[in-house]
Amino acid sequence: MMCTETTIYKNIESIEEIRDVWQQLQWNPYSDYDAVIHRFTVPEPHLNPHIICIRENRKVRAIIVGHIEDQRIPFQVGYKTWVGPTLRTCFFNRYGFLGRMSTSVCAALSDHIGKLLKSKEVDWARLTRFPLDSPIHRMQVAGIPWTCRDPLKLIQESWQLTCPSRFEHFLDAHRGLRANLKTARRRLHKTSHGDLRIECYRHPHEIETALDHSQQVAEKSWQHKLGGIDFFDRSFRARFRFNMEQDWGRAYLLYVQGRPVSYNHGLHYARSYIFESVGYDRAFRREGAGKLLWMNIIERYTASGEVDFFDFGEGNSEHKSWFCDQSFKSSDRNLFAPHIRPKLLNLTRLAALGFHLLGKKLLKAGRHHALVRSRWRHL
Repeated sequence: MMCTETTIYKNIESIEEIRDVWQQLQWNPYSDYDAVIHRFTVPEPHLNPHIICIRENRKVRAIIVGHIEDQRIPFQVGYKTWVGPTLRTCFFNRYGFLGRMSTSVCAALSDHIGKLLKSKEVDWARLTRFPLDSPIHRMQVAGIPWTCRDPLKLIQESWQLTCPSRFEHFLDAHRGLRANLKTARRRLHKTSHGDLRIECYRHPHEIETALDHSQQVAEKSWQHKLGGIDFFDRSFRARFRFNMEQDWGRAYLLYVQGRPVSYNHGLHYARSYIFESVGYDRAFRREGAGKLLWMNIIERYTASGEVDFFDFGEGNSEHKSWFCDQSFKSSDRNLFAPHIRPKLLNLTRLAALGFHLLGKKLLKAGRHHALVRSRWRHL
């Protein structure tokens, strides 16, 4: 008979006892042991650690890195998001799941989440970016009625690319890509009168230059209209510095006549490269400034042989479906406490989400979705 034990760690000092097994299980920079210690002590000390260790017959099967914070509930319609009242939120992410995502492990996790919600310790449990076919989406949480669940899901595609053996093979495998890249280079060289360069910033003493120039580009990008990254934010800069000190952080920038026009930030961790944030000056959209920088990064790593795959993250942009050879569908799992206020806020959230999903469905049926998205971004 299997004996399952769940241990909760609510402060950073206590997780030292599972450090060795944690470091054996870690697989990405977001749940790296040292990164988690840094996150909860330096850039975001207001977060309360909520780290779950699940053992089966005294053997650690999974460590789930989470935290509790006060978070305002979002209501999204299209590209517009409104924020509502604050809820005490327990937050878990796919990248924080270390070990086996088995049915028995997820059953132990669901029992714990149910206790958190019913005890009023938290109002909302958010499990984000988990694959649709994972046990997370099949978890049954006892005592949580339908008004506290999420029957509607916003589904995203997550994309990866196996690092090609040669960049030429990569271009050959994607119809039209070689010609598209050649056109982008020609247009940019013409615009820049030959004054075109790409810089890779990866050392701590280069942080100010990298982030200041990235901010200049970000303020002219379509993401800025939707509330994109603020590179002047102290918490962001603290995390960025830590990643560079660990030799994970990379900031690539494209310059035209000395002017930054595109940025692409990522993390090189173990044998993978994770694309984190991208942006380009909308004045250089026709020249393909963003796409040229993507291609340069892939070409560099293909030549060096330092990575096995690229993680492009979530999204439905054209370049991801064009470049990548693997994908899976993912979504969030939201569960609310069975009390009046969380119930009402969840029903309001579901109404807004339902309107959003209906709008997307109608646009896709009329084949206008891609056009509307493009026009919105480039207004």
